[in-house]
Amino acid sequence: MADSTVPPTTLRPVHIVTLIGITALAALLTIHRLGEADVCGFNEAVEGVFTQQMVEHGELLFPLLNGRTPMYKPPLYHWTATAIAHAAGIAHVTPFNLRLPAALYAIAGIALTMIFAFDLLGFSGAVLAGLILCGSYQYIEQGRLGRVDMTLCFFETLALFSFFWWLASHNLPLPDQGRGAGESASRGRNQAGDKAEEGVSPGEGLSDLGPPPRNSLRYLFALALGRQGAGESASRGRNQGAGESASRGRNQGAGEPGRDSLRYLFAIALGLAVLAKGPVGAILPAAACGVYLIAEKRFADLRRIAAPGPIVLTLALGLSWYAACYLSGRYAFLHRQLGSENFGRFFGSLGAMAPWYYVFPLLFNSAPLSIFVPVAVAAAIRTYFSSSSEGLAPRERPEAANRGRASLRAAAEAAIPGEGDFPAFRQLAAMRLFAIFWLVTVIFFSVAAYKRRSYLLPLWPASAVMLAWFVLQLSPTGESRDRPQSRGVVYPMVFAMAVGSILFNFFFLPGKALRDCGNDSFRPTAAAINRIVGAAEPLYAYGLGDEPATLIFYLDRNLPPLAGKLGDAPPGYVLIPAKIWPAEKANALDLTPVFTSTSGAELLILLRHGPALAERKWFRHVAPKIGSIGLGWSGG
Repeated sequence: MADSTVPPTTLRPVHIVTLIGITALAALLTIHRLGEADVCGFNEAVEGVFTQQMVEHGELLFPLLNGRTPMYKPPLYHWTATAIAHAAGIAHVTPFNLRLPAALYAIAGIALTMIFAFDLLGFSGAVLAGLILCGSYQYIEQGRLGRVDMTLCFFETLALFSFFWWLASHNLPLPDQGRGAGESASRGRNQAGDKAEEGVSPGEGLSDLGPPPRNSLRYLFALALGRQGAGESASRGRNQGAGESASRGRNQGAGEPGRDSLRYLFAIALGLAVLAKGPVGAILPAAACGVYLIAEKRFADLRRIAAPGPIVLTLALGLSWYAACYLSGRYAFLHRQLGSENFGRFFGSLGAMAPWYYVFPLLFNSAPLSIFVPVAVAAAIRTYFSSSSEGLAPRERPEAANRGRASLRAAAEAAIPGEGDFPAFRQLAAMRLFAIFWLVTVIFFSVAAYKRRSYLLPLWPASAVMLAWFVLQLSPTGESRDRPQSRGVVYPMVFAMAVGSILFNFFFLPGKALRDCGNDSFRPTAAAINRIVGAAEPLYAYGLGDEPATLIFYLDRNLPPLAGKLGDAPPGYVLIPAKIWPAEKANALDLTPVFTSTSGAELLILLRHGPALAERKWFRHVAPKIGSIGLGWSGG
């Protein structure tokens, strides 16, 4: 067994430079040629129109598509885009600044994942997790689209990570400030271990599973959240040397200020996830955390995390925009959000797919890396069925508590070959949480009637950490070098897969966006129309449906649809699909074609029905009737 008195990872300058370099690589992958492709897809164009309403017209709460259709998603993504635009002095929405929030959330997600992995797995695990995310085709692709999914992914990930940090700070020791606990601290740990064999409380036994890792990233994160006093007091408690007094010192030091910072960060992340994409943003991570606590029989922790304070904060933040809709009488927004977009999708009002729809996306959405993720999930879940495992935190199991420190070490060794120290214990706890989150998400969306591949996006940060953990367990390190030599190639092999996938993403994705758009962009058509039709002149649509979002985005104006006969169009301009103009031409003699498009998903004809034409129509149809009753004029 490796020496558990040696901190596994110390943050060094080379580590900082490397992790910053991977973050810069993520920025390159997501921002490179980000605005080169036009906005051609309906879903991205819809978000673009709502963002235009906010950035250019100040409609921050209740923007409408085409002056009539409420938002499909809550506004956090659009608010982010608006904040960036105002901070940068940008007055108009372009494909680049429409997609920029997704890219920034993707970059932040990769950085956050590496910080978490460094805390949990050390430098090698952080590097591998970061590269896996950069190599994930689905993750980088979604980071280059102006959609809300990456916002949801970031805040679900933040919720999971902050939950685990809270759990670790509550049940496990706070980070030491080095090896400087000294001999007195060592004696204190030894005494605590002896007391564990005599039947001390489960919480004390867990807290003395060897020294915690010396990890500066998590400690700095704790300082930012006001945990400095907690860390110092906890350290003083450890230095007191006696088992029970040390435990009291830790429990007092790691008291409410430190734990509550992380618990309320968890609540804030859940609330923002709701504002990103609706209630599902809080339901899935909260359900996963709840299932994990129940599976680990941490009922006291379940009561703490579900206390009124965090719940009220999550509800107040997540429901704030919905409350604004209700109080202002914008019931159409609530019907769209909660009706069709949530319950409607789940129960099939928008269509239904087969329950096995996600099998192929799960395995191949980012092949070859995605193929190994279910294996890592299975490895984490399998530890629940290990014959020697007694659970990670048997807080309310007296029989496990009596076994004390030795049995808990044995459980960690059984679950993670070659590891029996405190870091392995924490790793296994996190992997079980992430595996449960993976399963909860997949099961939930498999049961839902309507399915989309992008619904799986929030799985990727947790999957990257799980895959890095799994690879490290198969790689010979320290005294575990007696494992089969074939395992020594696992880390380099996955590292090479990630690098190859990164290169593929860098060269393929920008070109794919251009190829997918092809000649379907309405940008040239909209520019020509705006040159003909003045900003104050009316412009209508006929036969284009209620929401021609891609056209509206580039026109940057409403395009009210006309019902009834084309010949009854009011004065102004009318856009009509070229394919239906021959059939409608006989009924619209007074409308004159003034422009025909040559690009766009659908070819269009711009018709003019101006005042001059209306005047001629009046003379042709009304003046003869007036003359026939003697009201005309003659030369005499």
